Amino acid sequence: MKSVDKKQVLVIGLDGFPFTLANRLMDEGIMPNFKSLLEEGTFSQMDSIYPTVSNVAWTSYQTGKNPGKFDVYGFAELTPELDLYIPNSTNCKSKTIQEIISESGKRVISLGVPGSYPPRPVNGITVGGFLSPSLEKAVYPESILPELRKTGYMVDINPMKARESLEFFKEENLKVLEGRGKTLFNLWDSQEWDLLTIHFMDTDRMGHFMFKYLDKEESGTVNAQYYLEFFRKIDEMIGQVRQRMTENITLIILSDHGFCRIKKEVQLNRWLQDRGYLAFSRPPAHDLDFEAISPESKAFALVPGKIYLMREGKWKGGQVTDSEYEPLREEIIKKLTEFHNAGDPVCKKVLKKEDAVFGPYLDNAPDIIIDPHNGYDLKAGLKKSLIFETGPLSGMHTYYDAMLYIQGIQAINKRPAVYDVPATILNLLDIPIPTDFDGVSLNTDD
Repeated sequence: MKSVDKKQVLVIGLDGFPFTLANRLMDEGIMPNFKSLLEEGTFSQMDSIYPTVSNVAWTSYQTGKNPGKFDVYGFAELTPELDLYIPNSTNCKSKTIQEIISESGKRVISLGVPGSYPPRPVNGITVGGFLSPSLEKAVYPESILPELRKTGYMVDINPMKARESLEFFKEENLKVLEGRGKTLFNLWDSQEWDLLTIHFMDTDRMGHFMFKYLDKEESGTVNAQYYLEFFRKIDEMIGQVRQRMTENITLIILSDHGFCRIKKEVQLNRWLQDRGYLAFSRPPAHDLDFEAISPESKAFALVPGKIYLMREGKWKGGQVTDSEYEPLREEIIKKLTEFHNAGDPVCKKVLKKEDAVFGPYLDNAPDIIIDPHNGYDLKAGLKKSLIFETGPLSGMHTYYDAMLYIQGIQAINKRPAVYDVPATILNLLDIPIPTDFDGVSLNTDD
């Protein structure tokens, strides 16, 4: 029998849902249920994290820390031998709030949060996020798998197939959304929980594949109508959540980063190659063939906007000495600050790693982290002949336009960052906040 007195926190993660877009859709009557919630809490623009990519931002949400304390910096990283790999939960060198809450004796449910595959054992349920190889391998405990199948839970769409067919994307995205919503309400009713987190990757997919259909000139088109209808469905789910809420539950809705329209994709490795910083021992076999990098290289780039110097002793063949490191970094930073496209500056901020992240794993961070101006989507293909390209996607991540709603709080006395949310959750559940958290509780009523 569930207790109606215990404190609970429900977190809805809408990946890549911009604060500015949320306000627009509320003003246009597309999201009336979300708008009605604003009377019961505070709605704020929120900062993401550097590097601004979903698995890093959500791991920051999971840990309450910046990447220098959990040692994950993107979807794709390289070993010292220049072998490409995809980081997962085993690469995260920090405890998560699900583990912290479990250790306190409380029960958690976490569905689809990026970076949570393979699922770590918890007191409750964890389902890994996108990039999990299959639902069967992404579930802890395995006994919950029949429940997920019953509600049509899907890990993700096929993003590569979606690039080839917008109609496939639209159909699959709705299937994922529907299954995720059914699973939320099923587990809400059937399971004990103190923290229930559900993540929707679908909103991020909408931003990447269909953001252009929010443009004024697309108004009234079939795809523009699909975009609005999709967010009506999100809002309907929020309405169902609101109807189920009891006084002991605190609702938090957040995104991990914002979105904007793409003007151009920017191939940073081509930029480095053209300026003599990157060379190849042989022609790259494909865009991710980093083993083709020559020892004569001084730097290479990874997505999103991460530049690594080929330091001696750190990278295979690296020849940049300790004495050469800082002058070389300053030189590249200066050129990046002067980097323009037809007079339009590309880089809003060019940060040294120690100015973007901090912690025991700082040495593993990218040597340079770029925050681009809106519209310049930083890529890192190795076989590109041009610096500026036009690709199949129409939307890109932004650092400054994430959003955060917290029920029961009327004001926040600081601009929130994504790593403040877990501290707030722990505070709401009366669990001590670890001293190594970077985030602070935003629950100013306590």
